[in-house]
Amino acid sequence: MPHVNHLASAALLALHCLIPAGALAQATGIPSSIQAEHKELHLRLSRAIAAGGQTGAAAKEVEKLLAPHFGKEEQYAMPPLGHLAAVADGKVPADKAGIINMSDRLKQDMPEMLREHSAIAAAVQRLRKAALEERKPEAAQFADALTAHAREEEQILYPSAILVGEYLKLKR
Repeated sequence: MPHVNHLASAALLALHCLIPAGALAQATGIPSSIQAEHKELHLRLSRAIAAGGQTGAAAKEVEKLLAPHFGKEEQYAMPPLGHLAAVADGKVPADKAGIINMSDRLKQDMPEMLREHSAIAAAVQRLRKAALEERKPEAAQFADALTAHAREEEQILYPSAILVGEYLKLKR
């Protein structure tokens, strides 16, 4: 089954590469900055896998954990953020109910999302260790970037996505 996950990640990466970030953001509601960051992380992960050795093996383990997690994020954790600027401007989006549902799902699934972050973080540390031992600095730098990305999600993005939904509930 890991081969299937790798194929799904490759298909997602191809989709990200073929569709301009602005068009993909418009289609999914996810801010283009987050789409671009996820695209970059996918590219860097692919390079770490291609590096081979223990680094490549560790990167494949990260990919196995990361693919379903990114899928959840793109399904319901990040789309509310596409409405953050409008909400901050006092506007109420047309799909208020859908945004509230996504935000509520994120709030409900937050413990699971954080557990996934912990599992991913452990795999990322193994990747970083292997990359340093094998002198593959690009893979080690990717590990650091992914760790920082997860902290940003936990401290800023997830809470902001939940707040969008909570604000829209108050506007009922």
